[in-house]
Amino acid sequence: MNTTRAEDGELESSERDAPAPWRITLVHPRAALGRTRELLGAPLELGRESDVLGGEAIASRQISRRHFKLSLGASDSVLLEDLGSHNGTRVNGRRVGRATLRDGDIIGVGGSLLLVHRSPAPGPPVETALVGIGHAHHQLARAIEAIAPRLTTVLVCGETGVGKTAAVAELHRRSRRDGPLITIPCGQLRDDGSPPSTIATQLAAARGGTAALDRVDELPDEAQRTLVALLDSLDDAPACARPRIVATLRAPLSTALRDGLREELAARLARWVLDIPPLRARREDILALAGEFVRRRRGADAPLHARLARKLLRHAWPGNLHELAAAIECAVIEAGDGAPLPYGEGVERLLSTWSWRPAPRATSAPAKPAIRIAASGAWFEVEGRRVDLEQRRVLARTLSLLAERWRRAPGAWVSTRELIERVWPGEELVEGSGQNRIYVALAGLRKLGLREALKRCPDGYALDPRRAIEVVDETAAG
Repeated sequence: MNTTRAEDGELESSERDAPAPWRITLVHPRAALGRTRELLGAPLELGRESDVLGGEAIASRQISRRHFKLSLGASDSVLLEDLGSHNGTRVNGRRVGRATLRDGDIIGVGGSLLLVHRSPAPGPPVETALVGIGHAHHQLARAIEAIAPRLTTVLVCGETGVGKTAAVAELHRRSRRDGPLITIPCGQLRDDGSPPSTIATQLAAARGGTAALDRVDELPDEAQRTLVALLDSLDDAPACARPRIVATLRAPLSTALRDGLREELAARLARWVLDIPPLRARREDILALAGEFVRRRRGADAPLHARLARKLLRHAWPGNLHELAAAIECAVIEAGDGAPLPYGEGVERLLSTWSWRPAPRATSAPAKPAIRIAASGAWFEVEGRRVDLEQRRVLARTLSLLAERWRRAPGAWVSTRELIERVWPGEELVEGSGQNRIYVALAGLRKLGLREALKRCPDGYALDPRRAIEVVDETAAG
């Protein structure tokens, strides 16, 4: 969470570049949620009787007294070693004896999940209506607490769905101003003569309250000029009468300036900047937010199945909070009365759909695709070299499903469950066995020449949208 006055930007940038320390945070279940500990020089032993996270944090009888150990390894890595536990230690759902951990990995012991991540300490709690437990959440809450009582103009930046609307509402609530919060949807205004009068009317309606200029960078150029004059005119009004101005952007300020935000408008708005990071950059908050969405959808608390919790923690969240809310709604619908919310087909399908990412724009289109794949999976070509898979039915079915998903949306991934059902139809495979078969099939395709084209996703595989790939009909061989 970057919170800064405009003149402090250089200092904040250097602080963000410094590596944050490694830590572990308890993220599931809700009991003792958010307990955290920094990893220092000495190894940490965790288990049922450990007080590393507090005595009751991982006190389940399914957890051994001395369950696993964490230590800092070479090249600033984190090493995990199971200490002969009875029920084993899992990393991202797979049982391990030893493992080198990466930022964002999930340790599972008993019914508890611990997030391994880089982050400063969260800091002391701050009274706020916003939901979260991590460092970024604390920084946001602290910045709002500091700036809310003032009339200083605030610019809130972040991707769609990160919580800008909630941050604006919290700014207004904490300001304790008597007037209303009026949201002005700048993206809906058009350069037809109406925007200046519309904005002026709504600024007047926010007298003594807060005027939120939503997506202010989407204002037409002439309306931006008029807004500058309107903002300047507010300086002459008494403090108790004029509205407090808050504006939002869907991109960093530097990007908005490049894409058309006028510099003179930016200078008046960026007196205090709140950059809200995407959900994927604050994973410790995911299950706390999921719990809040459960209460909104169900009207009461309900536990998440450990598998659903793990999937939520590992997902990339391109849709941020909008996507998380939709996933929880699917899980609530699929849950039985009194049962933990499951990771069902609805949630899996939704996360797979949201995971589609458009391919980045190429600066110059290649003369021909570097990789050509038959829609049936019967063959593929890499740089003109053809590989025949007609006699390798498992590999052909695997490639066919990936090609089918590519045709629907380049970059969309196929879940492990779909691969198991389509590649080995009719076979009853336990999850571990099915995943092993998928791994072997994908390793075979990589070995035959598709190493650069295959991409591992949160719970499946995809053809990499960054590659020049063409899926062709069975007869298009030449």
